[in-house]
Amino acid sequence: MIKEKKVKVYYIDEDIKGTCFLVQGEQEAILFDPGMAYYGETVVQRVKEILGTQPLRAVFLTHSHYDHVAALPYVRQAWPEIKAYAAEYACHIFEKTKAKQMMFHMSKTAAEESHHEWKSDDYKGELLYADKPLEDGDRIALGEFVVEVIETIGHTQCSVSFLINDEVMISSETIGLEGDFEGGYVPAFLISYKKTVDSLRRTREADPKQLYMPHRGLVIPDERYWKYMEKGLAATKDEIIRILASCPTTEEQILEMEEVFWKKAADGAWPREAFDMNAKAMLRTVAAEFPEELSKAKSIQK
Repeated sequence: MIKEKKVKVYYIDEDIKGTCFLVQGEQEAILFDPGMAYYGETVVQRVKEILGTQPLRAVFLTHSHYDHVAALPYVRQAWPEIKAYAAEYACHIFEKTKAKQMMFHMSKTAAEESHHEWKSDDYKGELLYADKPLEDGDRIALGEFVVEVIETIGHTQCSVSFLINDEVMISSETIGLEGDFEGGYVPAFLISYKKTVDSLRRTREADPKQLYMPHRGLVIPDERYWKYMEKGLAATKDEIIRILASCPTTEEQILEMEEVFWKKAADGAWPREAFDMNAKAMLRTVAAEFPEELSKAKSIQK
């Protein structure tokens, strides 16, 4: 049976706490989230070193953010026939000129702030697109792999996770960042906390034997892990309510978000501008979804 075939998973850009995972079977491989544009050439080099003559069958994208997908043009140049799979909503985003311009801008900023050289003038942004739209519940058969699509909305509207051969999961960023029992939980529910809670439940119910998190790598999805993630998610929502209630201006709220969350996640590779955009989104989300809790917190502050 397909599920009995063992696979190897390589965290390709681990040294920058990136997002790129290579899943290698006995005769072929698939790639997940190629990662940062400035690291694209390195990703291609490392994948080729691992695969040798083995073919790379496909690329799967968990969502449309620049730090996950901007290296795709380099992958397409190395493997011209390759197909990229992404949620249907992500496919539409890749068609928007302004969205791709923002991805290029953030990629360039990330390279500068992390002191990585990147020949941005040579970047082929026209190769940043997805070929195959995905829906929740799809099971894509590719040679010795079966990739199940699990919709995990919360970080973005286009976030999906992937379960390979019913055992190995590449998770979306929706469930949170880090997942390090000592480093602290960092939230990522940009568009909906409530949908994030549901996505975390769906991720757990998929029952992966191995779980690979973006910006983190391999974690063991045991009971301790799930309780940690659930507790961290709830605690960060409460912390954001505190920030909204105690900081009267948006500027003060963002500074407090940076103090609480950005220092845990930052490692030189993610620009402050990107974090601040995400922070504003989470502040809006919590304010919209929990108006009664926020009102109560504000009354206590007075």
